[in-house]
This record gives sequence, C-alpha cells and structure tokens, in this order.
Amino acid sequence: MNKPFSYLVLMLALPVAAQAQPTFGSAPRDWAVMYANNDVDPELEGPAHGGRPPHHQGKHPGGELPPYLAKLELSEQQKTAIKALIKTTLGEPGAKRDEFRDAVREQHKLSFSSEFSEDAAAKLIDNQLAEQRRAMLQKAKLDNGVFKLLTSEQQQAMLADMAKRDH
Repeated sequence: MNKPFSYLVLMLALPVAAQAQPTFGSAPRDWAVMYANNDVDPELEGPAHGGRPPHHQGKHPGGELPPYLAKLELSEQQKTAIKALIKTTLGEPGAKRDEFRDAVREQHKLSFSSEFSEDAAAKLIDNQLAEQRRAMLQKAKLDNGVFKLLTSEQQQAMLADMAKRDH
C-alpha cells in the first residue's frame, strides 16, 4: 500500500473512531439515571463496569470519618464523638450546596446580561470569598476538634502519616 493512500484512509477513519462511544460492561449505562435512582449494582462498581468511579463508592460526606483518620485505631466512643462533632459543626451534608449553586447562577446571569457592572460583579465575588473563608475556618475548627479527641499516641501517628504525604 502506498503512503499517500494510507494517510488518506487514516484521515477518514480517525473522525469516525473518535466519535465511537465505548460501552462499559455488557451495555452502555446512563450514569445520571443510575445516580438519581441510586441504582448501582454493587457487583458492577467501578468505571470498568459502568458503575460508580472508585472515589464515589459508598462514601457519604458527613456520615463517614475524615480520611486522615483511616489508619488510626479509634475506639467506638471516639468514632461516635467525632461523628457527632462533624454533624454539629457541618450540619447536614450538602446543606450549603444549593446556596453555592444559586450564587454561581447569579454571577452567570450578571456576566451575560446588559446590566453588567464591575461593582455588582465585585460584590458577588466578595460574598463568595467571604463564604469560602467561613467554610475554611469552620473546617479548620472541626479538624482541631477532631485532633483534640485523639489520644497523644494517635495524634503522633496521624501527624507522622501527614508528614509522609507532605514530603
């Protein structure tokens, strides 16, 4: 086969191949419908099977312990106290999500409207930054409260593990 003809075939085949949609598992799955219905077969977890990606498997914010505690052997009393602290500090999971989405929508409306002004955009940005500051401070207080619930040996083990990750 001559080279120009090979290049022509390749140029014609690439766009078709790029548009092909791979199937995961036995059939393509509609992830949005699966998540909405919480209809994921535990045997088919992971992207290779069309299920939830590994970082989404069975983890629910606020219901589980923070990941930095995973290697510690916590007593049941400590686990209960930490979960209670998380619930009282953060409230229900996703409670602020709707407020954040509304703020983003408001910013988009302003950005793509004839009433745009820098002052209004700056005010929206300042509000979002203030909320981010509040959330970060709340998270820092929560982490400190969790740290204080640990024994001194657990604190040292956690700090050593975090130091390994930070290099």
